[in-house]
Amino acid sequence: MNFSPFVSTEQPTAHSQSTRGTDLRPEPGYPSLKARVLRLLGCTAWLLWTALPARAQAVVGTMPAGNGAGAVAVNPATNKIYVVNSASDTLTVLDGARGAGVTVAVGHQPMALAINPVTNRIYVANALDGTVTVIDGATNATTTVPVGVSPAAVAVNPVTNKIYVTNYGPEPPYRSPDPRPAYTVTVIDGASNATATVIVENRPRAVALNPVTNKIYVANFGDLDPSGGRIPGHTVSVIDGISNTASTVEVGLHPTGIAVNPVTNKIYVSNYDDQTETVIDGATQATVTLALDQRPQRVAVNPVTNKVYIAGVTAMMVIDGTTLALAAIPVDSNPSDIAVNPLTDKVYVTHGTSDTLTVIDGSTQTVATLTVGGGAGIATNPITNRIYVTHGGSSGGSGGTVSVIDGAVNLKQVLDMGSWVSAPVLNAVANRLYVSEPGRVKVIDLRANTTSTVSLGGFPGNPGAPLVNPVTNKIYVAHGAMNGESGGTVAVIDGATHATVTVPVSGHPGALVLNPVTNKIYIPNVGSDDNTITVLDGATLATSSILVSPGPLAVNPATNRIYVGNSPPPALTILDGESLAATTLPLTGSSPYESTPPFAIAVSPALNKVFVTDGRGRTLFVLDGATNALTPIVADGNVESLAVNPGTDRVYATDFFGSDLLVFDAATHAQVARVPVGLYPQTIAVNSVTNRIYTFVERQSNNPMVVLDGMTNGTQTIDVGWYPYALTLNPLTNQVYMVDYFGPLWSLDVDGARPTPVAIAASGVVDRWTVANDNLYATTNPSPSFKATVTSAFSTSAAYGSANGLSDPAPTALYHWVDDGGTGWEQATRTSAAGANPAEFSLTLPPTGLGVHTLYLVAAYGDEGGAVSGHSPSLSHLQALPFFITQPTPPGTRVSLDPDRNGPYTVGQEVTFTAVGHGASGYQYRFYLHHGHDRTLVQDYSAVATWSIPANLEPGDYRLEVWVRTPNSTQDKDATANRAFLLRTGKS
Repeated sequence: MNFSPFVSTEQPTAHSQSTRGTDLRPEPGYPSLKARVLRLLGCTAWLLWTALPARAQAVVGTMPAGNGAGAVAVNPATNKIYVVNSASDTLTVLDGARGAGVTVAVGHQPMALAINPVTNRIYVANALDGTVTVIDGATNATTTVPVGVSPAAVAVNPVTNKIYVTNYGPEPPYRSPDPRPAYTVTVIDGASNATATVIVENRPRAVALNPVTNKIYVANFGDLDPSGGRIPGHTVSVIDGISNTASTVEVGLHPTGIAVNPVTNKIYVSNYDDQTETVIDGATQATVTLALDQRPQRVAVNPVTNKVYIAGVTAMMVIDGTTLALAAIPVDSNPSDIAVNPLTDKVYVTHGTSDTLTVIDGSTQTVATLTVGGGAGIATNPITNRIYVTHGGSSGGSGGTVSVIDGAVNLKQVLDMGSWVSAPVLNAVANRLYVSEPGRVKVIDLRANTTSTVSLGGFPGNPGAPLVNPVTNKIYVAHGAMNGESGGTVAVIDGATHATVTVPVSGHPGALVLNPVTNKIYIPNVGSDDNTITVLDGATLATSSILVSPGPLAVNPATNRIYVGNSPPPALTILDGESLAATTLPLTGSSPYESTPPFAIAVSPALNKVFVTDGRGRTLFVLDGATNALTPIVADGNVESLAVNPGTDRVYATDFFGSDLLVFDAATHAQVARVPVGLYPQTIAVNSVTNRIYTFVERQSNNPMVVLDGMTNGTQTIDVGWYPYALTLNPLTNQVYMVDYFGPLWSLDVDGARPTPVAIAASGVVDRWTVANDNLYATTNPSPSFKATVTSAFSTSAAYGSANGLSDPAPTALYHWVDDGGTGWEQATRTSAAGANPAEFSLTLPPTGLGVHTLYLVAAYGDEGGAVSGHSPSLSHLQALPFFITQPTPPGTRVSLDPDRNGPYTVGQEVTFTAVGHGASGYQYRFYLHHGHDRTLVQDYSAVATWSIPANLEPGDYRLEVWVRTPNSTQDKDATANRAFLLRTGKS
């Protein structure tokens, strides 16, 4: 997850009002927080402000597709969107993360498609040349498989890796001496592309399957005999997936749509011309016919709620799968296609004769309407909660488009009222939120919905924003010197007991940053005279100082480097977290604007890159963490607050005066977009899982949140409060937390997810690399292993009660992704038998950097991608498991370093420091002396464990560093220790 404490941007002092989104700029011309608040207070009736409903379900952009764009499907495992373009004989492939698109040539007049996420294969039915194009989702390479005449629909069984293609046109007679033409379904073996043919009845038009029973259901549209009688058709063919034999079930006239509920083993068939819905019992093939008041077309099932949705000519209809009660839902005319997101219980309906999209809330049956570019096809990605609607293009031959809809509902509630002075800070492992108030820290337990306070010992004024170490469950709060005090403090709070210890530091500690791997906290003393950074050892609470002018600060825990912005002149100092050796690089860009002090720093541990903004200098500096090569990118606006999305390699910066967000590509070092968002965009936060970017802007009545879609760079605005100024995200639960200057602490439930009866229980594998930790799984193995149990419990869920005889769809696959970007979603290995419920899985990660990460998991119980043939995506909710990769420590090795008397010392005074290695024997010791940015080797490796201050050493601040190793060690050092001391002139 790379928790927010690892990256710091704007740097106020500890007694300022907030650490983000407020007036942190000393330069003239920026509206101060006080001025902006007073301006807001001048608005009439501001005291009467109440919370407005948050905006939801927004169209956030349009992506290009080919001419005749129609059927669309999503592979949630790769976040790729596939669109068939019937008029251009192509398939458009869109990257759901970055928005890039490629075109793949397919057969003649592609009409339908389906995806097997397990094999990452896409199957496109080409109507006019009787083929299926098979696309390798990794390479976009294609293979052509001959099928029958006029293939019309495709369905995939990911459990058996079989693909079923309905051939709408007639074949030569197969049933001698019957002279009538035969109609067929082609069965493709996904492993070999070998085919088999199953004879069905007239005009097979739609297909759906039940992966639990391995039965395939084909709706045969049929024909009318000129004399008025029936000829074969108007039926459903039931294909046994093992034997490829078919039986027939009579249904209504001209069945056009079909869908399956694998839990109840019920099949729903929409019969267009006699205005009925046939319900087939999959076990007995008995039928029930429901009379409708209009012609039905498409049908889709939400297996979580046991609701069936039917698109009629003028309205939507919903069937309760338990009682078969039927209700109408008024919508725009001619609903044409349906997609269901079972995780949010939302139903999306396109309309063939209008540019509207209807959004139905499945729990209330309330309706909302969005304007889109058309409604040829629709698909959803439940993981990102995005909906994709295609539009075929104009009759003149212009290309088609894909409208991208953000399905977020953004349910808002007040968590607490207070007098906040800091941003909310989250410990996602403990699910607790911390916010500073005058003299105390408020703790909100988000699991228990309880609030408590921790006193900061009666210190006057306002503390800084808390810093959380999720590994140790410790919280750090800085408090600056006030009213003639000689120094500031850092309060260290035990997250379990709320016991507090106070550590003295320099006068004005700024925003704290953390390296969880070394358990070191770095405290910039922003307003102090000594221009230092205090290093706090989280284990011992010992402190030392680094002589460096502190500006914004950030840490890369994977490399143990600390990055410090300096001025004047503008520069970036790189500190080695172990030796504290410093390298300083001047920040001089090629912008025509005058260079200004570093404004913000953000680190991407996954890329090992550091990003530095210089505010009005209009330059984003990109540092290669491996080589220290510095590349300036000249922007077309000011670059201020920063955030990085490791999943897309995109960097986002605010242009405060330009009212825009600037988007940069971290790989190519180029600015790729400038997105208008509103006045004075401030803090930024990124959810790399859902690819949403959040910021605040100003307006006269109230200050909204703007959400940027990472795929399209489209935006939506959410009214969240009067003057929100700071936020934090919980990527584990997809919640956003905000503080408002006028009191409320808000939470935003982004997706409004509904309970789903598929549970994932995951844990790290305990082995010789496991490190004991009470808070999260910790290991020194860079490629740790995990195990997971997935349980399907539909039959006892609220939608089904405790009815007997229901089939819990067995878990079929488990996908995983790590927050550092990596290679995207990967499949776990099943360790239990196929069809087992619960199902067991195991996985081993590729090499992952040091630090705190999050493993994201999602389980499938059938058809992950859904299809245009009536399935909803069969996926669980996202499950998140934080874990910690730390550096291996030589067994039992540590070192202490102590003087023979307490300082400060005077020149010429006899002082000896003694190092003691612990855990082994035969230690060798090496000593370094640090002064400013200089490090001098004063005693090389030997068995001598002492070093004395030379009589001629000049006065100043020094730090003695000792390295220790065993004689047979393969490392430069097995452990280190440091001790700072001050040498003065005068007598002892």
